[in-house]
Amino acid sequence: MRINDKLVLLLLICLCSAALSESALPVVISLAVLIAAMLTEFFTDKRLIFAVQAAFMAACFFVPAACIGLPMTAYDIMRYRSKKMGIFCLITMAAAYLNVSGRTAALSAVGVVLAVYLEICTDRHERTEKKLREVRDNSAELNLLLGEKNRSLIKLRDSEVYSATLRERNRIAREIHDNVGHMLTRCLLQIGALSVITKDDLTREKLGDIQETLNNAMTSIRRSVHDLHDDSIDLRSSVNDIVSGAKERFSVSLDYDVSETVSGEIKLAFIGILKEAVNNAVKYSSGDTLRVSVQEYPGFCRLSVSDNGTEKKSDSGGIGIENMRERATALGGSFTAEMTDKGFRVFASIPK
Repeated sequence: MRINDKLVLLLLICLCSAALSESALPVVISLAVLIAAMLTEFFTDKRLIFAVQAAFMAACFFVPAACIGLPMTAYDIMRYRSKKMGIFCLITMAAAYLNVSGRTAALSAVGVVLAVYLEICTDRHERTEKKLREVRDNSAELNLLLGEKNRSLIKLRDSEVYSATLRERNRIAREIHDNVGHMLTRCLLQIGALSVITKDDLTREKLGDIQETLNNAMTSIRRSVHDLHDDSIDLRSSVNDIVSGAKERFSVSLDYDVSETVSGEIKLAFIGILKEAVNNAVKYSSGDTLRVSVQEYPGFCRLSVSDNGTEKKSDSGGIGIENMRERATALGGSFTAEMTDKGFRVFASIPK
C-alpha cells in the first residue's frame, strides 16, 4: 500500500509542478522526488533514509520551488515518526513558502496534509493486518496444541483401557486356576479313587470315560489360563519398572516401540533378558549411562541394553549370560553379549 501512496503523491507533485511553471524546473523537481522516493524504499537503514530526505529539504533552501515535492518527504517522516526530521521539515516549509508564490505554497501544504493523511491510514491498515496475522497465528498454534493434547489424552485413555483389560484377564486367569482348576482336580482324584474301589466293570468303564472327559477339560482350562496369562503381560509396564530400578545407579535412556500384539513368549523372554542385563549392569558396570532399546520390526523384535562402562563385566561368561542366550535361542532368535569401544552391550533378536 505504501508504494500506491507514493505513486499518488508523485502524480500529484508532477501535476502541480506542471501547472505552476512551463520551464524545465518541474521535470527536474519530479525526477528528484522520484529518485528520493525510490531510495527511501530501497534503503532499510533509517539513517540513510533520513539522509536522503535531509538532502532534499536542504535543496529547498536553495531552490524554493522544490518545496512542491515536500509531501513525499512528509510521508516518510510520518512513516518513521521522527520528531527531529519533522521539525526540520516544518522549518524547510516555512523558509520555502516565504520565497514562493501563495499558490505554490498552498498546493505544497495541501500535498503535505494529504501525505500525512495517507500515511496515517496506511499505518492503521498495517497495524490491523499485523494484529489479524498474530491472532491467526495464535489460533493456529492453539489448535495445534489442542490437537496434540487431544491425541495425548486419547493415547492415555487407550493405555488405561489396555491396562484395565490386562488386569481383568489376569484376574480371570487366577480365578479359573484357583477355583475351577482345583475343583476339577478334586473330581479327578475322587473318580480315580472310585475306579480303584469299584468292582463293577461297567461302572469302572463309565468312570474311566468321565475321567478322560475331565482330563480333557483340565487340559483345555490350563491352555486357556496360559493364554490369558500371556495376553495379560504388559511389556511396556514391565520394561519401565525394570529400568526405573536402575535410575539410582545410571542415567537411563529408554527407546520403546513395540505393539500390543506381540506374543506372550517374546514378552516373557524380553522381560527375563532385560532383568538379567540390567542387574549385570548394576553389579559390574563402571559406567554411568544405561541405554535400553526395545523395538519391533515386521519380521522380528529386538532388545538392546548397553552401558558406557570401560571395564569388562565379571559375568560376561557366567550363568546369567547363558540364561539370556537360552531365552532368545529357545524361540529361534539370536543373542550376543560383548564389550565394544563404547561399553558393554547385550543384544537379543527374536523372530515374530
